[in-house]
Amino acid sequence: MELTPQARRDLRRIWCWLRDEAGVERADALIASLQAVAHHLADYPQLGRTKNDFGPGVRVLSRRPYLLFYREKDERIEVLRIIDGRRDVPAAWRESE
Repeated sequence: MELTPQARRDLRRIWCWLRDEAGVERADALIASLQAVAHHLADYPQLGRTKNDFGPGVRVLSRRPYLLFYREKDERIEVLRIIDGRRDVPAAWRESE
């Protein structure tokens, strides 16, 4: 499993926001949970729904309220973005373009 630079930035933003809202422990726990979901995809890459409107081969898996966008690349999972599903997701996706 590999996080793209944009996915790493997404995690950092999520952590900073939650740290300010709920404290370091909650922020750390959420990031650990999101990372565990991402690692789980390595064993079960077909778990997510196909979302080709975000690019060829892109899939999305929900870990509410967050959406993990990923694809299989060279027999590994590449996490492209981690976006809060309460946001305008297409607009948030375009932030990385």
